[in-house]
Amino acid sequence: MRDAANGSASDLRRWQRRVFWSIWVTYFAYYLCRLNMPVAKTKLCETYSWDNEQFGIVFSALTVMYAVGQFVNGQLADRFGTRMIASLGVIGSVTVNLAVFALVLVAPPETTDRQRVLTLLVVFWGINGFFQAMGWSPMVKAMAHWYH
Repeated sequence: MRDAANGSASDLRRWQRRVFWSIWVTYFAYYLCRLNMPVAKTKLCETYSWDNEQFGIVFSALTVMYAVGQFVNGQLADRFGTRMIASLGVIGSVTVNLAVFALVLVAPPETTDRQRVLTLLVVFWGINGFFQAMGWSPMVKAMAHWYH
């Protein structure tokens, strides 16, 4: 089988579709791991008696680390490759989301220091922001290689 670079126009279109859908599904996974916290916010605040200001730190952690990650992760993608960095970002983000789930699962509000839970949530969500920043730059670069 010929590779896409030396193949026919139909081979190129087939690879373009494959790349497009792979990137679309991967970026969708990124969004699922970023936009789930606003959905959980109300219940978490009720459960742990946090106010909006306290919980705002969680959202700020993601935003700040996402911005830091944009500077760092584009360079990492150039050095280690789009596939490696984008995959690491998705796997890292899923892992952090599972860690948040485990934290809430094992930290009952009746017996747990609520401030400690909030602090851990801020740390985890900040790490998630860094992993989230591994998606956009590499994926745009990959799309640019396959489409004019």
